[in-house]
Amino acid sequence: MYTLGMRGVHDWAISGYETTQDKVQGLTEIIAFQRSLLNQHIAPAETVPQIFIPYKEVLDAYNAGLNVPEDVTLTWVDDNHGYIRQMPKAAEQARSGGNGIYYHVSYWGTPHDYLWLCSHSPSLISYELSKAYDQGIRNLWIINVGDIKPAEMELEFAMDLAWDVDRWTPEQAHGYARYWAEKTFGPEVADELAAIKAEYYRLAQAGKPEHVFAVNYKTCEKHQRLADYQSLVDRVEALKALIRPELADAFFEMVEYPVRGACLMNKKQLLAEISLEEAAHGLRDQALADADDARKAYREISQITSRYNNGIAGGKWKNMMSMRPRNLSQFDMPNTAGTASISSVVSDIEPTPLFSLSADSYTVASPSVRTITGLGIDKASVTVWPLDLKAYSSPTEAPSVSYSVEVKRGLNKISARCLPTFPLNSDYDLRVAISVAGAQPQVVSLKTVATEGKWNTTVLQGFNDATVSHTAAEDGSVDVTVYLLDPGVVLSQIYVEQPLEEDLTLTERVIANYDFELRRDGTLNPVGNIDRGIPFGWKSQGNLNGNSYGINQDASNPHGNNICWINSNPMQREFKLYQTIPAGELEAGTYKVSCRLWVGENKKTSCRLFAGNQVQYYGYASDYTNLLTQGEEATYAGYAGQPSAGPFNLMEMSVYVNVAEGEPLELGIKTGNKRNDGTTATDNAGWFKVDYFRIQKVEPSAITPTEQAPADTQPLYTLSGVKLQGEPRQRGIYVSRGKKVVAGGTTQR
Repeated sequence: MYTLGMRGVHDWAISGYETTQDKVQGLTEIIAFQRSLLNQHIAPAETVPQIFIPYKEVLDAYNAGLNVPEDVTLTWVDDNHGYIRQMPKAAEQARSGGNGIYYHVSYWGTPHDYLWLCSHSPSLISYELSKAYDQGIRNLWIINVGDIKPAEMELEFAMDLAWDVDRWTPEQAHGYARYWAEKTFGPEVADELAAIKAEYYRLAQAGKPEHVFAVNYKTCEKHQRLADYQSLVDRVEALKALIRPELADAFFEMVEYPVRGACLMNKKQLLAEISLEEAAHGLRDQALADADDARKAYREISQITSRYNNGIAGGKWKNMMSMRPRNLSQFDMPNTAGTASISSVVSDIEPTPLFSLSADSYTVASPSVRTITGLGIDKASVTVWPLDLKAYSSPTEAPSVSYSVEVKRGLNKISARCLPTFPLNSDYDLRVAISVAGAQPQVVSLKTVATEGKWNTTVLQGFNDATVSHTAAEDGSVDVTVYLLDPGVVLSQIYVEQPLEEDLTLTERVIANYDFELRRDGTLNPVGNIDRGIPFGWKSQGNLNGNSYGINQDASNPHGNNICWINSNPMQREFKLYQTIPAGELEAGTYKVSCRLWVGENKKTSCRLFAGNQVQYYGYASDYTNLLTQGEEATYAGYAGQPSAGPFNLMEMSVYVNVAEGEPLELGIKTGNKRNDGTTATDNAGWFKVDYFRIQKVEPSAITPTEQAPADTQPLYTLSGVKLQGEPRQRGIYVSRGKKVVAGGTTQR
């Protein structure tokens, strides 16, 4: 069989063409040349089996009008993450060459690899491949499996489905794990083993072990994932005692290693993140304990991998398994809290109020809606099955599902979380409509472009969301109806981010446009709009090259809809985004100033939050040896820079500053283009994304790691290093004998 277009054959051949039509012309010439070779050296081209694989940008050329000979099998592709990008239309289904699919259950590439553990569920594989079969893709199925050992069961399922597509339909596929468990390990353990597999797939759908580092979970969700994974490991440990001795090694390979490895990867990453958050809130003991447990998990991954290669089956699988299939940072030990990163102020970590429902927990559904167990980020998803090939223009005519949803007083963000699929073909969109409390349905398109934009986030987190806002007058429940307007929409979960009980009274009064929701004319920036320029209410110091700065929606965890981004190539030697709270607006006291900040990997330079002379750098102290500014009091958040391709997770930053009576306060972000090694960057190093500035007054009594000022004549210094003459009139945080102390006001010395 001869291949006329796929990665490594035609992607590179057309990579130099600037326009899509140039690519069409180039591919047309290449296909003609290849078929001439077949005619000359093999047989008449129309008699030789050939496939055309429109992989990556080749699909764009095909959709732009590339003519593929009738006898060639069109072999469609997924997005490398298990979601088929496009199905054949009726005319394509009728071609003499027929249709095939090239489908991944393992992948090396963007936005991130998944080469270590296979975690595609049978339900997902069945849904996508059954949908393909339904749309005429019946001549050829190619499964890209990478290494076979990590994906033994999943590959076997794909082959069994291909053999008898009616046996393992999407509605039946969740039962495959029990079928496989019984024939592999025996009927006495089949039920429990199937349940373990189901939970393993559910957790991985919301973040594969290889991707958990890039998913923006809420703190409470991190703790829940950790608890769920530990429970799963405990179940595996209990089941081991029932496995026949001759099958113990096989059980370790196919069940224990992937479950335990996934658990440890989540522990390593999430406990590291939790430790940094605890450190930022001054929770010393918890932060250091979680940091230690994260490092233990990293060591345990190495230990169980060594056992896989050397400790089972007499070393039969030596070198088959690697704990880092590629030399990528997600397999390293992430940054954790250390004593230097513990905040001097203790504060509670307020959990984000959340509510969620599995999609099968509906109150009413249209007759054509079916439940598919084991599909999506929750226990089951709902979709129209068999496919309804109609696109509905009126939401109220479309199939729908309704739910009773809990909301809290204030602004609630209600999301229909759907499988990150694609429109069936180029004749369709991928739309849902959401009605809250009987209001007019709001139509939202879930259409994404593979390898671009939002897709980079959706395939990692396992869902694409259609989100609407609802302001509730009081706590209670509302009816939410989701209409499925296009074929192939799969609803997995209803998710509500309820209003956080956070006092923003001072912030809203003294910081203009604190969450960057307003465009430069002071009006609300609509979703989807990019407003270029220095945002409303803010000032800048230092010129920027180009126009790549302003507000947009390019972050995975904005407060509201928009964030601010500042990019320049190159960045100025010194740049400042700031505003000044006028004198008299703040009463004397100590204030916490916070924001959410993103800084690129290897491009941290001197980027830092500042309030007065207090600054917090994004990374570790070692990142800034040659970058500190005289007169500034520096702390360090301890974050690694993030990949410039996203997902863009904004990280929490904060500083504490004393404000005297009648004193103004300048705050914002400072950055530059100087690197730690002393060189000057000529690219966009130093660029950043920022959102959600806040200011709140804090009581110095909340500062536990510091001391009360000693009752002697030792001099006091401000946090910026200025020596005080006599006792400070204002109670706050100062420095004495190299330590932070509480002094001033009524303090006796």
